[in-house]
Amino acid sequence: MRRAIWVCVFLAVLSPTAAVGHVPQTMSYQGVLKDDMGAVVADENYDFTFRIYDVETNGTALLTEIQTIYVSGGILNAVLGEVTPLTLDFNEQYWLGVTIGEGSELSPRTKLTGAPYALNAKGVFGTHNEFPDSGKVGIGTTGPSYPLHVVADDLHGIRLDGTALGSWSLLGINAAGTNSSPGIEYLKTGALKAMTYVGASDNWHLRVGATDVLTAESGTYNIGIDKMDPEEKLDVGGAVRVGNTANTNAGTIRWSGTDFEGYDGGTWLSLTGGGSGSLPPGTLGQTIRHNGGGWVASDLIYNDGSKVGIGTTSPLANMEVVGDNIGYHFRLSAPTGVGPALYLNAENKDWVIYGTNPAAGAGDRKFVIRDYSAATDRLVIDENGHVGIDEQNPDAPLHIAGGNGDLTSTEGDLKIGDDTYRLKMGVATSGGEVGTARIRVQGGLRTLRLGVDTDDMLSLRPYGDIDMGCSTRTAYLHLLHEGWVDPAVYIFSNGVGGAIQMLDESGGRLVSLMGNPNDYGGSLILWSDNVSPGILVDANADGAGNPEMYIQGSSNTAVFSMYKDNDSTVILPVSSISAIEMFNEPGVASDTEGASSVDLDGTVQTLLSRTVNLPAEGYVQVIGTCQGMAVHTNGTASSAGFGVSQSSTTFPVNQDVGWGIPGTAASGNYGVPITVHGLFYVPSSGSTTFYFLAQEESGSISVYDMQLTLMYVPSPYGIVTPTTLSAENVPDAEAPMVPGKSESEIAAERAESEAANQARIDREFEQMRAEIAELKQALRRREADK
Repeated sequence: MRRAIWVCVFLAVLSPTAAVGHVPQTMSYQGVLKDDMGAVVADENYDFTFRIYDVETNGTALLTEIQTIYVSGGILNAVLGEVTPLTLDFNEQYWLGVTIGEGSELSPRTKLTGAPYALNAKGVFGTHNEFPDSGKVGIGTTGPSYPLHVVADDLHGIRLDGTALGSWSLLGINAAGTNSSPGIEYLKTGALKAMTYVGASDNWHLRVGATDVLTAESGTYNIGIDKMDPEEKLDVGGAVRVGNTANTNAGTIRWSGTDFEGYDGGTWLSLTGGGSGSLPPGTLGQTIRHNGGGWVASDLIYNDGSKVGIGTTSPLANMEVVGDNIGYHFRLSAPTGVGPALYLNAENKDWVIYGTNPAAGAGDRKFVIRDYSAATDRLVIDENGHVGIDEQNPDAPLHIAGGNGDLTSTEGDLKIGDDTYRLKMGVATSGGEVGTARIRVQGGLRTLRLGVDTDDMLSLRPYGDIDMGCSTRTAYLHLLHEGWVDPAVYIFSNGVGGAIQMLDESGGRLVSLMGNPNDYGGSLILWSDNVSPGILVDANADGAGNPEMYIQGSSNTAVFSMYKDNDSTVILPVSSISAIEMFNEPGVASDTEGASSVDLDGTVQTLLSRTVNLPAEGYVQVIGTCQGMAVHTNGTASSAGFGVSQSSTTFPVNQDVGWGIPGTAASGNYGVPITVHGLFYVPSSGSTTFYFLAQEESGSISVYDMQLTLMYVPSPYGIVTPTTLSAENVPDAEAPMVPGKSESEIAAERAESEAANQARIDREFEQMRAEIAELKQALRRREADK
């Protein structure tokens, strides 16, 4: 029996007709009811029992409601509280249990979250709460004077706590207008004392009273003190004091009224050459330093006003560090193990070079070049010497993340060369071509070569040409099969041309295709086993371009030799061809009668008939023979006509062949052998019946020893004028007299016959070409399907 189960259950509070300030004490419940086979249940009424608990398992129901609900398409819609009022406060966590019919309660219970707790109108709970779009909201006061008015006596009137580790807790103030200024005011006893705001130029300002005393400029990030438009990173509108003037802090700098002075802990010393305690003399670019006892000039750090050199007085860059050994010329260290980092900025885009990756923590020990603006590690070198490009954890000496498998619209994942002559490689790691890798060479000869030692052994040329091997090495192409020791196919050169060898799983030969040892031509061998050829075709058997084919069986052999003559051209086994073996070969049929005779009665009579079943369009040679016998009486002529026909009642035009005895002949019995024949055209395959006919014209004539023979040939080899019933039959006595065929007529007939035969050959060749083209197309489709 199938058991009902629940999927896709959710809850929501419904209040379509609730008045403002009133929260309806109902909630909706929706779900999909399926059986244990995964199919939705039938459309009908089901009994449901809903229980609300304050524990996830066991416990006692705080509220129970029973409803009969019609389920359609597996969808259940229920409104809880319509039968039994929801009297709970929803100020703590509840769970909903559901029972179907007399069954047990479904497990697990559904945890009520979010919307159902809006049924508690005493407070605001949940993830999202919305307030009216007009009026004021007060926190700590029932008479708010502002859209949001907070009154608190404790230290923190408003506090934001971030719950996620590493997250920020921000107070956002948004000015909706383009020229509006977001900011924060600071009041004391209701009076404005100070404010921070972002002005129309997007600069940040700190204003005390009515004066902007601190400005941070957008874009340049210059800081101004009493300067609205700072021109340097720190731009001060007045004097600057470092330390104090009470002679207590070493390092204090002051203006004495006549000179800049620095306090060393015991004495005020001049910071200029013209004051008391003047600085030591130096040369161009030297810097001064304090050695603990006084100021001294040094070349260690050189500054000519535009470039700084360390270890050199001729810096070639803004900063140049020069050393004369393999020691540390420039060193960044991080004692804690995280970092250090060197930040670079170009066009307001930050790049960072790490000694280790701060995101990974101490001990990661990687050299990282990071696109800090995009938060992406572009180059990583780990402690194993592995280099990763866009790959944080390289597991190969060079590990490129990939993703640019389209080498037509991109430069791929690896490019060698310039924009004109280049090798590109790429792997698609997503999209419709995921897992597709490409290698492409572009520009110039556009040739990709693979080599061994000093030779190029494999070349891929434009337009798909592939070269294997070279003038000093013979290449073999092996096609392997899973689980086989030997290749399934060899492609190689045998010294006289290309060769293909196909093998079975044990290495036995199946097919061999190779060049002919004669000057030209090829050979094909289909092997019966590994040592015996079953079929051998030699396209140049005699060295003069004439082919030969051997077909070798266990007991029979067939040979077709195109360079031999007469019976030696084709040698076949005994009884090798029969009517069953060939579809439309020539064939015969016949009928005989020698035990009885036919007395002619003056009508068209059928002496014999025979039906022939033809395989195709062609011609049928029909021959009728008999022994005619006349019982002749002097004074009365005896005569009859004979012929072959496709009709049992009508003679063809030239088939009413007559035999007669004149009336002047002596009375007696006269006999004569009679033979008639005709060639009939049959336009299609199927059954056709032919007749041997006779008609007595006068006298008393009988027929004995009759035979009707039919012979079928499929093709004409000259002009055929077939026997036909359609033309007008002229009586023999009325036929006009004409001379025999002239030499010119014979020559014209010969030319016409040769032209007809050539036309037949052309048609057959055209048909063969069409069939070959169709076979090629079928092979292409089959290869494409693979």
